[in-house]
Amino acid sequence: MATTGDIASLVFKRAAEFKTGGISLDAQALKTLLALDGRAPLGEVAQKLEFDMATIGAAMKSLAAHGLIVRVDHTQKKVSRTFMPLLQTELLKATGPIAEALLDDILEDMRLAPDRIPAAEAPELVNALSREIPDEQRRLAFIRTMLSALQA
Repeated sequence: MATTGDIASLVFKRAAEFKTGGISLDAQALKTLLALDGRAPLGEVAQKLEFDMATIGAAMKSLAAHGLIVRVDHTQKKVSRTFMPLLQTELLKATGPIAEALLDDILEDMRLAPDRIPAAEAPELVNALSREIPDEQRRLAFIRTMLSALQA
């Protein structure tokens, strides 16, 4: 982890999946975890919470030690413009009218914006959505189509 002077411009989000059993967090760490949205830099989070950077730094160190956060790299490669329309179409074929609600829920759970999907997180998005498709043949067709699109 960077020093507290270096972290003000870094952006973090809560890990998509984590188990909280047996984890003890102080109030500052818990407030920090709840404030991380994957968009605001830590300097803004500190201001919002009225914490100094040393307090945010200590909270982030605790959260990182428990695997509760991941760094967001806004410079990373994004999926192509054709990815989301294809994903929506294929999900609609596989699930019917609940596709939009499923996609919205999963994007929110993963703290992703539909217009800024990092290429590195797209396979996880496809996997999470596929778990919501009850029909095995449709699920496999969805996975095949979407993974082919990601490899293109």
